[in-house]
Amino acid sequence: MALGMTLTGCASLVPRSDDQRLNLERPGEALALARSGRFSARAVLAPGNERAAQGRFEWLELQSAGQRRQLLLLQGPLGLSVGSLERPLAGEVRVYDADGLRLDRRSQDQMLGALIGTSNAAALTDSQAQAWLNGLMDFFTSASAATAGRVREVTFELSQARLVMRLAMDEAAPRCQPCRACA
Repeated sequence: MALGMTLTGCASLVPRSDDQRLNLERPGEALALARSGRFSARAVLAPGNERAAQGRFEWLELQSAGQRRQLLLLQGPLGLSVGSLERPLAGEVRVYDADGLRLDRRSQDQMLGALIGTSNAAALTDSQAQAWLNGLMDFFTSASAATAGRVREVTFELSQARLVMRLAMDEAAPRCQPCRACA
């Protein structure tokens, strides 16, 4: 399914400042963990009414002095960016569109609605939306320790649908051992 094409039109066209763009590299930040793999998602709206998507993902954990953040980069089946999630150690999950622009709450509702196939995604309160996003990030956190090829599955019960997500991790990249260049 062309989930990527569906989601790219969700962001509002309001000019954005640089602090509202996804920043993959920050000064003094080091890569603590990098994993990749494949995902599939299925939204069940009612018996016989389902939507599905699949693609690849990159899971990154970055750290600097006392700071840690997680990034989930989602790609469609053809390798094009679908969107990204970022979670700082302390703070809310931030949602970005395919171009790396931070989405406001209304655009996040549109993105969720496109994913689960309903125009009434706004039925989730802000706290419910954050709980779902944190649950999704927690799922990827625990799955990042999984053995390559092992399939993990989680089900989210949303107000309008049941979302089932499955993922399989690729082989883990070896961790960088500090050397003179990194130390």
